[in-house]
Amino acid sequence: MAINPLKLLKLKDRYAYFKKDHPKLMAFAEVAAKEHMEPGAKVKIAITNSAGKTIGTDFELTEDDVKTVEMLKELKK
Repeated sequence: MAINPLKLLKLKDRYAYFKKDHPKLMAFAEVAAKEHMEPGAKVKIAITNSAGKTIGTDFELTEDDVKTVEMLKELKK
């Protein structure tokens, strides 16, 4: 799978906006990545729309998930 460098640059720009707009989420993600990323850790995600309808899911992290997070952390260096 080839990655388009221009799209990657656009994603970098969008990530900067996302970090600025959601500082609490980014702080949470940093702590989670440092202290809680281990196989078997449970992740729960829920979203509530403007009408009040909520959907959610949960899953356990696998060894591969942890490796993927480690690779993503290396991109920031």
